[in-house]
Amino acid sequence: MTRRAVRAFALVELMVSLAIGLVVVGALIAAYQASAQSARHTRALLQMSDDASAALDLIRSQVEMAGYSRVLGVDASGLRRHPFPAIFGCDGAAFADPTRSMLAGVSCATTPARSDALAVAYEASRVAGPGGRWRSNSVLGASEAPLDCLGNGFSRVSEEPTPYHLNDTRLYLADGRLYCHGPGNPAGAPVVDNIDDLQLTYGLATPSAPGEVAYYADAPPAGDPAWNHVLAVTACVLVRSAERVVTDADAAGLAGYADCANRPRRSTDGYLRRSFSTTILLENRLP
Repeated sequence: MTRRAVRAFALVELMVSLAIGLVVVGALIAAYQASAQSARHTRALLQMSDDASAALDLIRSQVEMAGYSRVLGVDASGLRRHPFPAIFGCDGAAFADPTRSMLAGVSCATTPARSDALAVAYEASRVAGPGGRWRSNSVLGASEAPLDCLGNGFSRVSEEPTPYHLNDTRLYLADGRLYCHGPGNPAGAPVVDNIDDLQLTYGLATPSAPGEVAYYADAPPAGDPAWNHVLAVTACVLVRSAERVVTDADAAGLAGYADCANRPRRSTDGYLRRSFSTTILLENRLP
């Protein structure tokens, strides 16, 4: 074999080796990208689940206590009467004034909004427990006084015969975040990020069966007697991923989701979205 033939043969070997190497490297890059994308999806799903849990846990902690207070008596339908409204909500609207107390009367804004809003009130109790420690249905501060949903202290309501702490909470969405407004802060503050929608339905009893949920409906109008018969709340939050993780390649399998009305939707901005819901019983409203 001539020297020229040997050089030509070596060049062919080199080109074949380079081609094989490029195929292997391409396969490794594709596998790495697929693994990285899968990891991003997993992180996004975990983040969405954590955000949904935080939002629904906050809503549950407030709604479960709605109406807790000393009892003034029993109304004609057998429900216990309290010194303030236990619960109120706006259907597709924000509050006209989130700082307005439930004792003064809460109203909804006239401008429609995508999400619902919820107001809850209950008496923040404090009783002596074992070992000289206080127990409460609210978080207690350093001075053993109740705190609102943002960790702020608040004054007692001067009402006879005994003043009491009224934990008066507003929950609503703004700028893609769940806000909480309590009696100890002059303005609401965000508590959970990445919340696109909040939808609420109310389990209502009938006067003939005051202790049973007869049906679920949207928020009744302000001043409607039906608010006295709310025994449960179903809350649904639509959560999105914190970053864009849906590419054109996997959009077909990941972009679809069901909203809070269980209608099929499709995300077109690269964010994952999922809806989460829970039903909460207002135990203090039962006969």
